[in-house]
Amino acid sequence: EIRFFDDCFALNRERAYQICAGLRKRKAKIPWTCLTTVGSVTKELLEEMKASGCWQVLYGLESGSDRMLKLLKKGASLEQNIQAVKWAKDAGLSVRADFIAGTPGETEESLNQTLSFALKMKLDYAHFNKFVPYPGSELYERLRGEGISFDFGRGSSITDNESFQYVPDTMADKDYYKKFINLAHRKFYLRPAYILRRLLSLRSWEELFGQIKGFLAISGL
Repeated sequence: EIRFFDDCFALNRERAYQICAGLRKRKAKIPWTCLTTVGSVTKELLEEMKASGCWQVLYGLESGSDRMLKLLKKGASLEQNIQAVKWAKDAGLSVRADFIAGTPGETEESLNQTLSFALKMKLDYAHFNKFVPYPGSELYERLRGEGISFDFGRGSSITDNESFQYVPDTMADKDYYKKFINLAHRKFYLRPAYILRRLLSLRSWEELFGQIKGFLAISGL
């Protein structure tokens, strides 16, 4: 299997089509996955990706709140996120989505909107990650200008759900944010309908054990 770790596989649409055409021409029949943004895909491109062997796309949807998407300057609305997921599912692709919790301006309401959005969408996988402002990013420079410092030797990984160096001042209940990530994973992955759907789509025992291991790791169990 090939995994394209380009953060935005489809940003250069012409290149994406060329890769798909090359795989089809060589009749490679190699399954592959990629990361991309909702604003860079089209219905036709996703169909071409599927035809060339792609079986899964990863979107950085980030939030289920239009207000938060604007604050994050994602360049995509909630409606565009919904459309991109639908196009991928219609093309027969598995969809994995990443969400970020705790960015500046986050509230209990926007966190709950994100969870509700993830539960309503036909996502195959969802990851809820804590906000980590990496050096050089616009948000990092903004927070540093406000006198907020970060120790990147401790709890700096977005997947470390135990250490929280930054909690938005817009969060009235600080503890809720810290509990939200594990709560969101449990609510998403422990739905009976979801579990049944995943079991029916498993391709091997190895995949089953891998998914169980992954769930235990991200849910804090």
